[in-house]
Amino acid sequence: MLKNEMDEIKQNLDAWKKNKEKLVSIIKFAYQQDLISNKLTGNKYQATIKNTKGRLVDNFQEWNDDQVTEYGLEKVTTITRIKDGTVIDVKEEKLPDKDRIREDIKNNEGSVPGVAQIVPSFSFVYERRKRITS
Repeated sequence: MLKNEMDEIKQNLDAWKKNKEKLVSIIKFAYQQDLISNKLTGNKYQATIKNTKGRLVDNFQEWNDDQVTEYGLEKVTTITRIKDGTVIDVKEEKLPDKDRIREDIKNNEGSVPGVAQIVPSFSFVYERRKRITS
C-alpha cells in the first residue's frame, strides 16, 4: 500500500517536471521566433529570457587529419608511483581547441572545420511575481 503511494508520488513528480520542461522549451522557441518579448508577466509568475553564450558543437569525430592538426589539442595523462617513480599508466587523448574554434567562427575564418558550429542558446529565469503596492 505504502509502496504504491510512493510510486504514484514519483510518477506525479516526474510528470510535473516533464510538463515544466515542455513549457520552458515552448517559451524559448516562441522567443527565438520573435513571437513574444523577453519580459513575461503572468498572474502569479514573471519571467525573463536572455541570450547567453552559444554552445559549440564541434563534431570532432568527423574532422579530417588536417583539421585535427590545425585545431586539435593532445592531452597526456601519466600515472607514476611516488616510491620508485615507475610509470603505471599513460593515456593520450586528442581533443578540439574549443576556444580557438569559437574565436575563428566569430571572425569568419575559412580554415575552421565545416562541421563545427555555434548553436544559439537562451536562459529562462522565472519566479513568483513581486507586486508593489502603493
